[in-house]
Amino acid sequence: MADALIENIIDGYLQEQIDEGMNSIPVKVEPEMSVPGSASEGGWHEWVPIASTVTDEEIAAFRKPTWA
Repeated sequence: MADALIENIIDGYLQEQIDEGMNSIPVKVEPEMSVPGSASEGGWHEWVPIASTVTDEEIAAFRKPTWA
């Protein structure tokens, strides 16, 4: 239940960014996140959120101190 709540909050926030046109950046966007044909003359690219592929185990391993 908490996972669905967090996902809804994040999805809502990301959709607000798209709705407000705040999903453009002046650097190349990875193909899976890029809106096709979105590059402007100034080099700005639109991005869209994608589903995370990171697992809880990968996050735990990343957060583990290197000295432990």
